[in-house]
Amino acid sequence: MNKPKAISIVIPVYNELRNVARLLDRISVIFESHDIDFELIFVDDKSTDGTYEYLERFANSKHVTLLLKEGKPGKSYSLLEGFAKARHETLGMIDADLQYPPEVIPSMLAKLATYDIVVANRKTYKGSILRRFMSRSFRTFFGRMLFGISTDVQSGLKIFKREVAQTVQFSPSSGWAFDLEFLHRAREAGYKITDVPITFEERKNGYSNVKILKTIYDIGTNAIALRLKKISPQVIKPESGTMIGAGVGYKKKKYVTHTTLPHNMSAMQTVILSQKICITLVLALVVYGLVTSPLTTGIITIAILSTIYFIDVLFNLYIILKSLY
Repeated sequence: MNKPKAISIVIPVYNELRNVARLLDRISVIFESHDIDFELIFVDDKSTDGTYEYLERFANSKHVTLLLKEGKPGKSYSLLEGFAKARHETLGMIDADLQYPPEVIPSMLAKLATYDIVVANRKTYKGSILRRFMSRSFRTFFGRMLFGISTDVQSGLKIFKREVAQTVQFSPSSGWAFDLEFLHRAREAGYKITDVPITFEERKNGYSNVKILKTIYDIGTNAIALRLKKISPQVIKPESGTMIGAGVGYKKKKYVTHTTLPHNMSAMQTVILSQKICITLVLALVVYGLVTSPLTTGIITIAILSTIYFIDVLFNLYIILKSLY
């Protein structure tokens, strides 16, 4: 399978006037040199430094879409608004502060031939010592120890197939709670994740929007709540106008059933709650009978099983006779 030749990249921005021009240039150069069609979706979170006004110059061009934030403030909600407007079948996200290198995206696209999500893994970190410590601590404790995810769970540069975004749908609990839940739900739905190593650069222009203590609290509490949350089977949508590819993702596996029937009507759920309760009560009744009156209980049990067996024989005979016609 060849790598995708078109991608929609969502870029959340808030007061990044001094960075967006350079980011536009770098992305344009790298994609045009690799003959990749691209769409950059800037979602402005009500900037006050002229970022939105600057981007308006490019809003009607072939490669740039500009959105003014409509929902809650925060990066998570900007990403969801941007993905909803994307045109291409391959989606991506990158921060606007130039700390993530857009030049690595073509090599990430190549990996989509065999994976569903590719994450830029911050192997070399040139940011502040505090940010570096926070990032690596979160990756180790929450990513690896709590969720068993080895990749960089808070990386701001990812690319993935549209199908993943359509399947993994949720409402983030805060403005910084998108990344870990997205990766966790995607893995639970059976999607394959890999990464590419990058150098995370130091911010050269502007100021970080990360409020350290609040961000630690938001990300940490969300991670713990997510670990305690049960992830139900997630619906995999079919190809447009067909049932091809439809199914569900559950417990790290994809079940492509080519049907949009609810998962509780499939063999994924073989015994429902009421049946479990009924079976438990019957077993408890049999055990009680064997303790108090074993002979009578044995006779009744054998009689019931024999009746069920006889009904099954008659049913099979009926099926055979019907098939002869």
